[in-house]
Amino acid sequence: MFDNQVSPEVAAQFNQNWPKFVDSEQYQNLKVGKDFKDVPAAVVQQFLGSMADLGELALSQWRVDNIRESVEALVNAAPQDVYGAIIATTGLLTIQQFLDWLLATHQLPLPQADVDHVMLDVMTQANSEFAPEKFSLGNDDDQADDQVNNLALAFASEARQGRFDSSLPQWREATANRIKAEIESLVDRFF
Repeated sequence: MFDNQVSPEVAAQFNQNWPKFVDSEQYQNLKVGKDFKDVPAAVVQQFLGSMADLGELALSQWRVDNIRESVEALVNAAPQDVYGAIIATTGLLTIQQFLDWLLATHQLPLPQADVDHVMLDVMTQANSEFAPEKFSLGNDDDQADDQVNNLALAFASEARQGRFDSSLPQWREATANRIKAEIESLVDRFF
């Protein structure tokens, strides 16, 4: 799924942003199993490379349709097995957090709602393609099963935050933060 060979321009953009992202709250929110700890860096590098391939290396020129195309390409490149499910879903969550960080640091001049809508669409598609029940390894690999279930919970957490439909009249930041904390607490307890 990952081709670690990227252009010098993509490598420079990655090297400029990765250390700051790793120190961010958004990165700290990622729940990645120890066997998959290298996936987020590879995913961000691949995502930046895909955006560059679409002619969108400069963050100020990114468009949501190109973000969708790049994210879908990463998901579609994942093998159709349990490890592909883990890589694809970990990748989606990583990209979501990376985009959130870019938006929070005002590096990405797009509406949060538009980015969230694209990510929800792709996550919904990936959730049906990589449903946990399709790829369960049973008792053979509990860590992989736990990771798939953890990622499915994370998808649900994103949707429950209400962040993907900011037009909802009852949506409040405090409520979203409370729900996020509750879901993270559940994930920590069970995984």
